[in-house]
Parts: sequence; structure tokens; C-alpha cells
Amino acid sequence: MAITERTRPYETLIRHNNDGSVSAHHQTIAEVMKDGAVLVATVSAPIALLDVAAELEPIIGAALIAAVADADRLRHACEEKDAQLANLGRELTELRKLLEAAEKQ
Repeated sequence: MAITERTRPYETLIRHNNDGSVSAHHQTIAEVMKDGAVLVATVSAPIALLDVAAELEPIIGAALIAAVADADRLRHACEEKDAQLANLGRELTELRKLLEAAEKQ
């Protein structure tokens, strides 16, 4: 029955303030575990993000890469939908012309 301790990243918060500025803080969580099960967990006081930026760079970098990939995938999907919508618009125009021609006969 091994008792272990670990401290790990817990939360990184970016806040958009009323005046348009942006602030951010980070918190860690210290856990005491017995055989892998958490017995006690304590969240640290918020730390200014600038004070831990180097430590968080790999995490934030990975999140940024994932966000950019998601944005790129969504942009591509929107482009495909825009093309489909344009095709449907052309088809609708043609169908309207056929309907008008049929009504004249």
C-alpha cells in the first residue's frame, strides 16, 4: 500500500475583462494517493500565467495546435458546404426556369 504525492496542472483560465483587456491565471493541484486512489487533493491559489508561462508552454502549445487544426478542419468543411450551397442555388435557378417555361405552355 504505497502512499504517493504528486502536483500537477489543474486549471488555466483566460478571462476577458469588461475594459477589453485579457488576464490569465493558472492553478495546480497537489494530491496524496494510496495505491493510485486520491485520498486528499488541494488546489493551489491562482498564479499569474506570466509566472508559469515556461512551464505551461508545452501544454498551451499542444492546445493551440489542436485549436488551429480544428479551425482548419472547420474552414474546409465550410468551404465544402458553401460549394454545395452554390450548386443547389444553380439547380434551383434551373428548376425555376423549367417551371416558368412549363407554366407558359
